Amino acid sequence: MLKVNYRLTLGSAVFTLSDHSRLLDLQTDAALATPVNVCRLTLAAPQGLSLAPDDPVAVELGYGDELTLVFTGLLERVDWAIDRVMVSAASAFQTLIAARLYRTYEKTKAGDIISDIASSLGLSPGQIEAGLEFPAYALGTNQTVYDYMLRLARQCGFELYADTEDKLVFTPHRPATTHALQYGVNILSLDLADAAGPLTGVEIYGESPASHGQGPEAYSWLTKQEVKGTAGTTSGLVMRHFDPTVRSQEAAAQVAEATLAALGQKQHLRAKVLGAPEIKLGEAVRVSDMPVSAQNGTFKITGVRHTLNKKEGFVTAINGEKL
Repeated sequence: MLKVNYRLTLGSAVFTLSDHSRLLDLQTDAALATPVNVCRLTLAAPQGLSLAPDDPVAVELGYGDELTLVFTGLLERVDWAIDRVMVSAASAFQTLIAARLYRTYEKTKAGDIISDIASSLGLSPGQIEAGLEFPAYALGTNQTVYDYMLRLARQCGFELYADTEDKLVFTPHRPATTHALQYGVNILSLDLADAAGPLTGVEIYGESPASHGQGPEAYSWLTKQEVKGTAGTTSGLVMRHFDPTVRSQEAAAQVAEATLAALGQKQHLRAKVLGAPEIKLGEAVRVSDMPVSAQNGTFKITGVRHTLNKKEGFVTAINGEKL
């Protein structure tokens, strides 16, 4: 069996297993529901280590000579004890939860809005797709930049997160890789929650153009024309929402479908597997050979935690939603 290996970059210092850097504990977390990827690690205090806030931090994990990048960010906090040093780092997305911007856009696609915001805040763009086009869209200082970006993602049915290189991703869930999780091979534990979701339908009401001839670019909505999109069924609990950025039936329908997909009933997976640094947000896992057949299936990855220490060894915890 291959030996667990790692490479840690802390500022100008690089630590590897062969350097006897005395790594005591390491944990990285990334989740779609949490805007900031984080890393926490503890080292037996190395001699001559010098660290400062905003120093670059990178973590690579793997086996043998095969290492995979699982975290990139900036150092946030250092706690020095007599016999150890504890380091906390976070992705650049932390800028989004503090920043507030005033911006207005006309006839602009969601992806272009996202790219403009990222450029304004000095964030590195990753894969950013176009999404819906909005006749008009405005950002104000009443909400954080992240709130607006998350709203755009939900309107388009996209995911918004920082990848392992700390680059901004704004795309629909389209996994390039589906990882195999097999009972008796690499699954250590697994739970599947199958709770009934009360939401059965969504209705989105947008602003109507001033006349049938002016199209979605018109700003006045004083008209009898109704802009409405629906998804699901009205036989149960229906969410009804007014969205002033939506100005066409087509856009209203797309937003309704995306909202129901985000808030409707889902099966939620929690699994722990042997350390798998290749498992990332934006991908999927396929569970097979479980003793209870209902636990098998394919799941979108919504959260990943890598842990490495002497007590647990190298393990990866995965949260997911049934596809």
